[in-house]
Amino acid sequence: MARMRNTLLILMPVLALFIVVAGWGGTVPPAGFPTADQLDALLQQKRPAEIHDTLTGLLHTPTLSGDALRALLNALDEIERRPDTQRRREAVETYRAWLLAVHGHDSTALAIVRRLASDPVPLSTALQADLAMLEATIEQRAGNASAAAAAVARLSGIDPVAAQQLQERLADLTPAPTKRSTSTWLLALVLWLALLVTPALVMERERRLWLARFPAGQDRAAPYNALRRSPLSVLLATAGGMLVLTLGLPRRLGIGHDLACAIVHWLVSYTLALIPVHKLDREVRNALWPLDGFLSAIFRLHLLRALPYAAPLAAVLVLRRMAIALPWWGIHAPWAPALAFAALSAAVLLVMPLTLPALMGMRRIQAETLPRRIRDLPVTFYRWNLFGSGIANAVSFGYLRSTHAVAFTGDLLDQSPADDLVAVTTHEEAHLVREHLFLYFLAMVNLALLVGCWAALHPVTAERLLIFGPTVMQGVVLILLWILANRLFAAMGRRFEFEADAFAAERTGREAYIAVLNRLTRANFMPVRVREGEEASGIHPSLAERRRALRSRDGTVFEPHGPPPAELILSLWRSRLALEWSRGETEAIHLCALDDDPPDGASLVTRLQCVARRQAAFGAECLVPPDGTALEVIDCAQKAIVKTAEPPIPSDRVCALCSGGMREALTPDPLTWSGTPTGCRLSRNA
Repeated sequence: MARMRNTLLILMPVLALFIVVAGWGGTVPPAGFPTADQLDALLQQKRPAEIHDTLTGLLHTPTLSGDALRALLNALDEIERRPDTQRRREAVETYRAWLLAVHGHDSTALAIVRRLASDPVPLSTALQADLAMLEATIEQRAGNASAAAAAVARLSGIDPVAAQQLQERLADLTPAPTKRSTSTWLLALVLWLALLVTPALVMERERRLWLARFPAGQDRAAPYNALRRSPLSVLLATAGGMLVLTLGLPRRLGIGHDLACAIVHWLVSYTLALIPVHKLDREVRNALWPLDGFLSAIFRLHLLRALPYAAPLAAVLVLRRMAIALPWWGIHAPWAPALAFAALSAAVLLVMPLTLPALMGMRRIQAETLPRRIRDLPVTFYRWNLFGSGIANAVSFGYLRSTHAVAFTGDLLDQSPADDLVAVTTHEEAHLVREHLFLYFLAMVNLALLVGCWAALHPVTAERLLIFGPTVMQGVVLILLWILANRLFAAMGRRFEFEADAFAAERTGREAYIAVLNRLTRANFMPVRVREGEEASGIHPSLAERRRALRSRDGTVFEPHGPPPAELILSLWRSRLALEWSRGETEAIHLCALDDDPPDGASLVTRLQCVARRQAAFGAECLVPPDGTALEVIDCAQKAIVKTAEPPIPSDRVCALCSGGMREALTPDPLTWSGTPTGCRLSRNA
């Protein structure tokens, strides 16, 4: 962790320095850019759009780069400062207003247009026509049809041909009024209602199919969690919202505000789709929480997962306001908004832990109410009530030590023994002590700096992205980047979970901690292992992966491929006990030794591993240390099955015969056998 932390800390100033160097606005114009005198002549001879085409032709580029636009703005300032005629300044101001409008600064451009129109010095006919065209375009874009029509009327008195062309262009930009006949209105309403309830109907069908496929009495944990993790309800609600927006259903019903209606549609549709999920949760897990509690928890969990992405979103919104209020800020100093994006993202991330308890409905609790072993931890403790959920879990948050906190669900605090609570808290303590959350913070800030590097290299595109939003291609790129970032943080999270498990196992004991994981997995109705072809949910590995990782630290792990058939195990041991009764213990032990039968002449480690592999075939979980001094049968399936036999089978005789067979198979190495509650241990004699 120290290496990752140092790497991320070093990378931050390196990326920041690159942003400053790459985004430091120079004064040297790009090759081929006209001089101030040449640009002055263009201003007097051509209209704004023609000037732009001329400049891009001289530079052999389809658009003006950041350097070219910066040079253009500097040249306009130089021309405007020349002590010549008023006409020159009016031409500069007209072209500047056109540039502002093209780059999305409509309000600033409109202010320039109105200031020039109110100038007591009469403007030339060409300038009046340019200003009228610009004003009409801006007003039309803002939805002010009457103001746009007034500007077109003024233009018709100056240049009737240009006015006619502008009128036609504005007509193309104006959406045709929707005819609100009764049949169209009714069809739009029915379609909207159908899109609203379709996700709920589909999820209800999925619920019934699932119950028919997995009736009570089966192991339903894995298939239930696969269904619960399915994004089907979210995708259906999102597709419905996009269709509402694409078809313009609110506008057809005379409501308007298509985007707001699409968002409300998504919320309502997704909420309805969660009702069948809640019913299934109550049927499968026997959860007692009411529908409103279930919905509140689901949306709060979505909010918890989305909070890290709220930081860059908030930074973008702030920078958008700044870009609108300060035209050309990102062009003259590209490094400034690039660094500001990372700084604002970091600031929002640091503030989030302070607001998280209120957002999640957590309540602070006193350390004195917790077990003595965790009272002195330098963290703030919270209780997170999810009434009737049956969820026993905990979460740690806070990037800096001053904001470190651990929140426990109510079921974990009320129903778990003290040892389980201590083990879970120790796991969460590891995330804080090992600075896992701080590493998340550093990674997110470095990603923001990488985005800032792109913004510093492409200031014009970055400014247009802030003001106009992403294009289709940019939207695709953003989605791909979001997927890659999710993959990165998921990989980091899985590594952190394994490290936190190791930390907790060292404090509480490996098998004691694994026993806690087993109990929590059953309490939360989670699968022991993921099904073939699936991945573990989120950043948390499956229970089988966590157990294997903990035990692998102490040696080679041998695991069963599946539970052995109980009838076969019982028949096997009844026959062996019958052999012992008829032929004696020695013959029965010899028969057991033939089952293990490690290769002759091999090292003790190899022979122990061979016996462990054979025991794993009978359903046991085994561990062989690297030095080959022992064989630990951690969970013996044979011992567990024998204890459930009817009529009873003497488990002490089963252990005696099985251990005798293993020791005979490993002869001549002297090994000592000792039993454990769930297995046994063979160790080399001192």
